[in-house]
Amino acid sequence: MELRDAADVFDYARDPAVLRYTTGITPTHLSETKVFLEASLRDASNYWWAIRVQDDGTVIGAIDCGLHPPDAAHIDYAMGALYWGQGLMTEAVGAVSAWAFAAFPTIVRLQSAVVVDNFASCRVLEKCGFVRIGETTEPWTKQDAPVRLWRYERARTHVT
Repeated sequence: MELRDAADVFDYARDPAVLRYTTGITPTHLSETKVFLEASLRDASNYWWAIRVQDDGTVIGAIDCGLHPPDAAHIDYAMGALYWGQGLMTEAVGAVSAWAFAAFPTIVRLQSAVVVDNFASCRVLEKCGFVRIGETTEPWTKQDAPVRLWRYERARTHVT
């Protein structure tokens, strides 16, 4: 992911359905997306990838992997609604999971959390070897009530 991708990210993220199940606030101006990307790209403990259309390079989604020393990392993602249900995010989560285990030998588990109503995202994680390990609630600034999340984890020993 690069700052020059901001316009593409804004194009898919301004659809309220895309960030509905995330802590992200739906942007209303390109400048908000630029500020978000600048901050995200400065975080040295977080690795970001753009998910692009192969033909023209348009960014249609994003996935990140953040390190939690000494032995864990988390994966978060979002994708434009036009591309849902095509297996693209499953492919991306699988690739980033494999990369994280290969790049960081001390990582023994990958983690993610999904809003309990986000069945498609749960399915993505489960297809990639993540197992639901519990439930939690978190306050999100964009929600009036705490949000119920299922916590997922994938151990290094998972074989694909």
